[in-house]
This record gives sequence, C-alpha cells and structure tokens, in this order.
Amino acid sequence: MSDKEEQLRKKMELDQANLKAEEAVRIAAEQQRALKAALASGNGTQAATAEDDAAKQQTDQVGFKPTKTKKSDWELLLEAYRSKYGREPELNKQGEQVLMFASREEANNFFKEQAAKNIAFLSEEVDANGKPTGYQCFSAGNDGKLYHGTSDEIRQQLAGNPEGLAKYNEQMPPVNAEKTEHQKNAKESLAGLRSSDEPAPEAPSPRKQG
Repeated sequence: MSDKEEQLRKKMELDQANLKAEEAVRIAAEQQRALKAALASGNGTQAATAEDDAAKQQTDQVGFKPTKTKKSDWELLLEAYRSKYGREPELNKQGEQVLMFASREEANNFFKEQAAKNIAFLSEEVDANGKPTGYQCFSAGNDGKLYHGTSDEIRQQLAGNPEGLAKYNEQMPPVNAEKTEHQKNAKESLAGLRSSDEPAPEAPSPRKQG
C-alpha cells in the first residue's frame, strides 16, 4: 500500500470515528432535551425513562488500561489510538490512562490491528471505578494475533503458542501456581523458624582424669 493510500485509509477511519462521536453527542443531547421536557411537564415516568437512556449511553462505553505492558509498547498503542480516533485517553480515579471505546467489539478491532503489527501488550477492561472486569486483550508480539477473553480463555487460545503462553503466565500467573508458590514459601519460612527454635546440642562433659 502506497503512502498516499495509507493516508487516505487513515483519513477515512478518522472520519468514521468522528461521525460516530458526533452521533453519540447528538443522541445524548436529544436524551437530555427529552429529560428536561419531561421534567418541565411533570411526567415522572417519561423523565425516568429519558434519564435511564442517558445513563445507558454512558455505561455502554468500555475502557482498557495497560497491565504490565512495556512503556515503549504502550506508547505505540497510544499513538495508534490518537491517530485512529483523534482524541486522548482518559484518566481514571487512580490517574491511569484508559483507552475508551464505544463497545467491546470496537476495542477488540482496535487491539487486533495493533497485534497484527506484533506489538506486545496486555490490556485489561476496567469498569467506571477503575476495577478490572476480568476481560483482557493480549498480544504475545510474536505471531500477529490477538487473544482476548478471561485468563482461562486466553490460556486455552494460546495452546498453539508455547512462547506466548509462557509470556502470558509470567505476566498473569495462574491462581494455582500462585497458591503453590505461596505454600512453598510458607513451608520454608516455618521450617526456618523451627530450626532456629531448636536448642543447640550440649557439649560433651570433659572426662575425669584417672
């Protein structure tokens, strides 16, 4: 693809993203107008419905934050995000950068494009309070594929990529592995305490001379 074609493709994607954003703003404005009109007319049921619709418009969005992603790789994702959507990431209550999408499907499409560039990353979906929902997007950076879902689902998808699976487990250790390691450390600590509590052996009494 020539540079001109690439620029045209990016422009078309940006235009589509802007249209979606404008449509979302228009719908939100209409819902606000409906809410105000319902409140002015004293129609409590209509007002509640309009308020629920406005809230749903906001909660439909999903956010993804970096999790154990190298800073250089995250910068590549940010650059692609800004180029594609023409906006900056949001900051959550913890001060972390969060990439916002209209839906999980849109997020998957974005991360799929970045995985195809062999950018390695692990990004977690977070709720409005910044807490992980359990859904993740992972790229091993070695096969151009996106793996997404829960931790167990991602491990199943990585069955054909041992290197990627090892990398994922390094970043997100399996629960059983964490438990086993914790138990091992606890046993070693307990053994150390026991050995330190044991009294030192008494020195043999000197033999009496004939």
